[in-house]
Amino acid sequence: MHVLKDKKILKTKRPRQLWISLAAFVVFMIGIVFLLQPWRTIKTVSINTMMIPTDKIATYANINQQTPYWRIGGQTKFIAQHIVKQDDQIDSAQVTLQGSNVNINIVEKVTAGYIEQGNNWYIINREGMFKKVQTPEGNAPVYANFKTNKDVKKLAKAFVSLELTLRQNISQIIFSPNKDNANRLIIIMNDGNTVYATLDTFGKKLIIILELLHKCLLKVLLICNSVPIRMLMAPHRQIQRIKKATIKTNKSENLWRNSYNL
Repeated sequence: MHVLKDKKILKTKRPRQLWISLAAFVVFMIGIVFLLQPWRTIKTVSINTMMIPTDKIATYANINQQTPYWRIGGQTKFIAQHIVKQDDQIDSAQVTLQGSNVNINIVEKVTAGYIEQGNNWYIINREGMFKKVQTPEGNAPVYANFKTNKDVKKLAKAFVSLELTLRQNISQIIFSPNKDNANRLIIIMNDGNTVYATLDTFGKKLIIILELLHKCLLKVLLICNSVPIRMLMAPHRQIQRIKKATIKTNKSENLWRNSYNL
């Protein structure tokens, strides 16, 4: 009798376990479906880059507005690593997913300059690290007369923080201390102008100078554009105006030169 009862109990337990396992599997599958959301797609892709075209970055990431959401969710780090491997000009990448929007931020490798040491040329990266090269490529300034690599590293970090247009206008940076300034720098621009700065004020001075030059240029352009029409209306008054404006521009230029030891 006991054997028959045990068999009946086993028969009743097995169907229950089967149904419980089946229910758990169904719940698990429903959870996976809601997690992956196969019906959901990416709506927008925002790419922040400097020189590399955004369509290239989109190709590297293989992401567009029709990309399924499940391909991005939980894979952002892997996608960022894949982007970096695709291009030698990319230093790092960050991919973030916010709702149905993807943001890709690219940090490109920037050449901070070139320096000659021991009859060898070295390229300097954004961190101030050296790598031996044959000759400078002309895409960054040449550093000269620096006595310690610590100063070069500090200058390199300040240089890469400048805007691209300003970096492209610098031809040479010479370490030239004197009795009044032990950290004096002589910055030679591509247009032939010379700027004096120090290691601590290098970036700030160049940004201010660029703003002053831009303002002076705008004034000159406004004067030139206002000459043709107004000269016809009141020649003598307009000549006086031009003279006054030119004097103001010259004063601004002299102030700029005196402020920065030019």
